[in-house]
Amino acid sequence: MNTVKGIFFDLGWTLERPAADDWNRTRMFYEYYPDVRPENYEPQVWQQANQKAQDIILHNHLLHGLAEEMDIFTRYYMTLVNSLPDCSISEDVARIIAHDHTYQNENYIALEGAETLLRTLRSQGYRTGIISDTFPSVENNLRHISILDLFDTYTYSFAFGVFKPSPIMYEDALKQMNLPADQTIFIDDLSMNLAGAEAFGIRGIQSLAMPGSVSDGIHPFVHKPMDLLEILRTIQISAS
Repeated sequence: MNTVKGIFFDLGWTLERPAADDWNRTRMFYEYYPDVRPENYEPQVWQQANQKAQDIILHNHLLHGLAEEMDIFTRYYMTLVNSLPDCSISEDVARIIAHDHTYQNENYIALEGAETLLRTLRSQGYRTGIISDTFPSVENNLRHISILDLFDTYTYSFAFGVFKPSPIMYEDALKQMNLPADQTIFIDDLSMNLAGAEAFGIRGIQSLAMPGSVSDGIHPFVHKPMDLLEILRTIQISAS
């Protein structure tokens, strides 16, 4: 087993979490629509409305800036709310909520220990990178929680118009990191994304930071960011 020199991180539920209960439905969304929650609808009704809204994001993900992100989320909120029974939203209100989603950095909160972990890793000589399904506002978010400058590489889905586990994401990350894949690891909360990384020879570690998440039974796992240090220690001892 080779020693680890580079560490890739997902962001959501690996280093940060949403301030509300969903990445897209922010606190401002709930100020306008406090009852628009999955538990308040028949499962099929919610699923159909949510899928229509998610399709807006999935099929329009090649984005070049904050204005395009805001436009996409305006369409997302209009589609979601107007697809639900006895519920409606105007374009003006949708844009207000989309502006908040795009520009309000307090919608995202660093997980406890995230900054400390990254600073510790860099002090120990590791290279660090991001592989994340995200939007152009991400760097403002990361700057707000004081971790943007703690990475060496940045691979964002919106730059390519694809989502993990697309091979494009891992190819770009490895090219930037400039290390052999077997000298890197990737921490993500979704097993399918870890499998995508492992197809390139990157070792996977699952994040179980989201409440209620469970191990896939395949990968080593962490419950909080600082848990990674013990896994790394074990890997390095095995490699020596």
